[in-house]
Amino acid sequence: LVLLRERFGVDRCVRAGRFVSRVADPAGLPLRLAAHPTSLALLPGPAEGVVPLQPVGAASVAQWSSHALRRSGLVLLDLLGNRALSVVHDLRVAGPAAALPEDPLDDPETRARVSAGATLGCYHLESPSARGQLRRLRPGRLLDVAVAIALVRPGAAGAGLAEAWTGRRAQVRGPDAPLVFQDDLLDACQARAGMGRGEIEALRHGLHRGHGPTVPPELRADFFARCAAQGTLEADSVALWAQVLTFRGASYGKAHALVSAQLGLECAWLRTHHAADLLAGGIVEDGSFAE
Repeated sequence: LVLLRERFGVDRCVRAGRFVSRVADPAGLPLRLAAHPTSLALLPGPAEGVVPLQPVGAASVAQWSSHALRRSGLVLLDLLGNRALSVVHDLRVAGPAAALPEDPLDDPETRARVSAGATLGCYHLESPSARGQLRRLRPGRLLDVAVAIALVRPGAAGAGLAEAWTGRRAQVRGPDAPLVFQDDLLDACQARAGMGRGEIEALRHGLHRGHGPTVPPELRADFFARCAAQGTLEADSVALWAQVLTFRGASYGKAHALVSAQLGLECAWLRTHHAADLLAGGIVEDGSFAE
């Protein structure tokens, strides 16, 4: 460490010292690599000749991130395992869910449960933030539940979009309309900045590369130049940009949110009429849907 301090300085020496201490006492360090597969890459040939691989047990995963895989030109299919699908399917087969209506909100008791946020044990609707959104929105239709799910994302919550949607619902159009789904972002940027879908996706990925509150200045300058070229008023451009920034983190496509909302409502119907079966199914599938 003395030699490191002399050669690299105190700060780097401190970091090196921490590394040495961790190597000398590995207690608490992970013993193996865990994988959370969420995408399948469609490859033109054997994977070994296309991407670097990392063995994980009996399987292998790509060492590249999903963004790097997409930049390489590969096609990715998002894949997520879903315990709630298994629970609802098994209950349909076993009988308790045989009478499950196509629209669970048609059932007054289920609708009251969802509006009250009493949705513990219900897929995607049981976190404290999701239950709070349900109580605020008091959903009367599938789209309202999808909105509640989408508004849970940190950017939307921090920008006050939940309050905007509550006050205006889906009737609002124009520059001040809240952008809830990725689809809304695409439509707004196409209409007011003249951007194509590929350009908007590049904008979203560029925003993800920023750190903390910092946004690459070239992205902002390009966005406002495009809005001006489309004849969009500066005030409207500023309002739109503020909403664009809420999509820096995780966000939902409308189809994804609607499907999740439907499954969550099916669980809410089961929670209302067959609670023991639903919760037992959750235990069989290794716990509740939100730990």
